[in-house]
Amino acid sequence: MHRTLLSIVLAALSCSAFAGEDPRTAALDGVPGLDKPITLSLRAASIREVLDKVEAETGARLRPEREIAEDKASIWVKDRPARDVLRALAHCFNLCWTESEVGSSRFLRLYMDRKTQAELRQRHYDDYLAVLDQFDKQLQVTADMVRSGQTYEAPRSAVNIPRDELDRLWLRERVTRSNYLGAMVLQYLKLSELQQKDLFEGKVVTVSGGAIAEEAKDKYPEATSFSFWIERSLAGYLLQGSVQPVLQPWDWTLITTALFDDARYDKVIQSANEALAKDPALGKELPATKTDEKAPAAPTPESAPKATEIVSHLMYMPMSVTSAVPRPGEGSGATPATMSDGLLPIAEAAGIPVVAQYLSEYAGADAPKSPSTGVKAAQRLAELSQLHKFAVERDGDFLLAKSLLWHRLSDREVPEETIKRWQKTITGLRFPTFDVGVEMGSMSWGQVRGIINNSRYWFGASNLAMLAQCEYALKLYATLTPAQRQALSRGGEIPASTLKPEQQRIFIQAFEVRARPSYAKAQDPGWPRTAALSLTDSGWSGGMLLAVSGMRNVGLANLSFGQTEQYAVPPETPLTPEQRQELRERLQRQAEQEIPGLVRTFAEQVAKDHPEISQKSIEIYAERTVEFRLRLGEDDHTSPLAYASNVPW
Repeated sequence: MHRTLLSIVLAALSCSAFAGEDPRTAALDGVPGLDKPITLSLRAASIREVLDKVEAETGARLRPEREIAEDKASIWVKDRPARDVLRALAHCFNLCWTESEVGSSRFLRLYMDRKTQAELRQRHYDDYLAVLDQFDKQLQVTADMVRSGQTYEAPRSAVNIPRDELDRLWLRERVTRSNYLGAMVLQYLKLSELQQKDLFEGKVVTVSGGAIAEEAKDKYPEATSFSFWIERSLAGYLLQGSVQPVLQPWDWTLITTALFDDARYDKVIQSANEALAKDPALGKELPATKTDEKAPAAPTPESAPKATEIVSHLMYMPMSVTSAVPRPGEGSGATPATMSDGLLPIAEAAGIPVVAQYLSEYAGADAPKSPSTGVKAAQRLAELSQLHKFAVERDGDFLLAKSLLWHRLSDREVPEETIKRWQKTITGLRFPTFDVGVEMGSMSWGQVRGIINNSRYWFGASNLAMLAQCEYALKLYATLTPAQRQALSRGGEIPASTLKPEQQRIFIQAFEVRARPSYAKAQDPGWPRTAALSLTDSGWSGGMLLAVSGMRNVGLANLSFGQTEQYAVPPETPLTPEQRQELRERLQRQAEQEIPGLVRTFAEQVAKDHPEISQKSIEIYAERTVEFRLRLGEDDHTSPLAYASNVPW
């Protein structure tokens, strides 16, 4: 029988109290230089960076295992022996120190042992078990309707219904209106425990022939096989499946969804917080935190020019420079942006050294806010740990902050130097530049989700969800040679037959916007002969102009090239593809002629509205859209990416 997450975490909390007796860190004992007191104040530093700093201070040679080198930590410590800091770091991440030797080079190596690896896998499995329970409860209700022939009608509005729940109800309606989908639900509920475990391992489970359940066969007699798989989403899992013979081109469907259940961590957090409340060192009163300060509304002076007073095709909307986006770590004391942003000031005020696992994920909008009044350190820590799902514990003289979501969220982390580089380029824009968008989409599945979740905190971009829709198209584009990219930019096609096998695999993923393709035509080994990739840029039509200064959005204008001409065409005489292309090209030529003047007028107006800003610091961006078109035989799929393009002025 599997161990529960609660027992694993409680065991970890109890066994780490005696830091000096832990054999996992015994290799640190007696190492010259580690007695030296060091002072560190680090936020979101990789373990590699932490060890480099300690090595520079002490001379001891320290190396992290590659698998954990980029995991992030936040540390505040003042005049403490380096050995204690390294021991606390290992305890916080459940890692081990050992002596290693490569050739004539000897060093201390920090690594994750098999026990910790197994515990992380178990946490994933606990997530999965909770999700399976949700799947069963939802689909049992759906299955009863399918068996009785009842058609479910989902609510048409989200009044008093969470969006995720409304999505599940819409899926239930879809299932009960279709025989083959109903048969899929009936078949899923007949899967064995072993098949359920295969789903957790990421396998596709196929049931065919005589193994198909009788009630599923009765509902859809034509079925020869059913396939099921589970994929992770931003907030949970998606149950998907397909049926043979194919009834629709895509040959797959979403059956239902389930959300991660994080309330089950509350007992672990409560147990840790009860211990903190008894700690005399945490009874210190802390200064009152600042309350949230909302940016004042953008002024709308009577002298603000109207669109016709500036120039045709340009609708100018003045913005106050104070309507700024938050910068990383700028959350107020009452609502810290991350656990570390709240924890490090407490540690410094109380004079208690702290090591914390760092996660970029910000507390949800619905999460309870920490109080703005002065409270004791233990109380403030308790509120933060509940808000961000951390267990904060004593480890000798140190406080350790361990994320109970680490197993799920750590793979979403993006290196801080990468984030900072992106911030200098796109903060204040609503969309990334094309190059940054390609780089974002080229990262791992988890990192793309982390970017989407944190985009408004990192860059002020309100929504980068389109990255998920064209993620694999971006990954494919990133593998192309400069010559191939140039051919696409000129309107050419890249035949799939010229792509390498790995690129062809990504092509199918991009075609389906899925990690695990199942498109029937892709089973034909000759499919690349009928497939190709092309790129279409929307140009300037219908875009926006944005002015940015000092990573702040200070101006906005709406471009509307050709809108009158397009709407003048009678709806009863739709344009042919050739006419649409000719109109698009004509509008593009018109835009290219008029854009320089519009941009200059826009920039001058922004400078006039903000005399405190130097004109030299104002950058102008145009919002555009590029479409990745993937053609496979007679079918095609288009993935649009909105991006910001810098416009000289």
